[in-house]
Amino acid sequence: MKWSGGIPPTSVGAIPRFTEFTRDDRMVTETKERGQMSALFLRPDPSSCYHLLMSAPSLFKSALWRARGYHSIEELKRFGLKIGKGCKIMERVTIDPGHCGHIEIGNHVTIAPQASLIAHDTSPYLHFGYTLIGKIKIEDGVFIGAGAIILPNVTIGKNSIVGAGSVIAKDVPPNVVVAGNPAQEICSLKDFLDKHQKQLKAGPKFGDEFTQRKGVTPAMMKEMNRKMKKGWGYVK
Repeated sequence: MKWSGGIPPTSVGAIPRFTEFTRDDRMVTETKERGQMSALFLRPDPSSCYHLLMSAPSLFKSALWRARGYHSIEELKRFGLKIGKGCKIMERVTIDPGHCGHIEIGNHVTIAPQASLIAHDTSPYLHFGYTLIGKIKIEDGVFIGAGAIILPNVTIGKNSIVGAGSVIAKDVPPNVVVAGNPAQEICSLKDFLDKHQKQLKAGPKFGDEFTQRKGVTPAMMKEMNRKMKKGWGYVK
């Protein structure tokens, strides 16, 4: 049978096999730790009530994320995720919780909302009783667009840009822009930056007052759309 997946064909005998390397034992420990924390919250010291009330919104948000299947970066780091400095991981990003120990993220990496990093492939399990696992390495300065999917056994090279919605099934070299399903190289990072730096001089530019975090209004949005009739705009 011809192999059509993103992982190269390999005989089962050549694949390293692991039968006792699941998260079950660690999850038991984690549950016990959470049980102790819950006991502390059920019997709060009066002096800590203020801090508990102040932290309630973040606790609720954390519980909601857990209910939806998302995990905090700190939790994933306890299970082996490696992540560098200055990274921006947006909301609803999925970093394979059961196999995050096979994922390494460098410094100053940005991962946009709803992107997924998946370090395993269960599709062959019914055929030969094993799940495929592969390392994911995201090098320094990489940008991963919204909804992109990074599959196992992939390295994304330094400073590269992955377009929104792309599916990465093979290595991406440094300093390129890739997009699509499956992702293909669109241009070099230099060409991409040169193009937009040139357009920036003539295109409409907007300060950070035109962002949600600074309270942009519908009228301001209309103004932006009017000025962007001919193409790209640029906002701080």
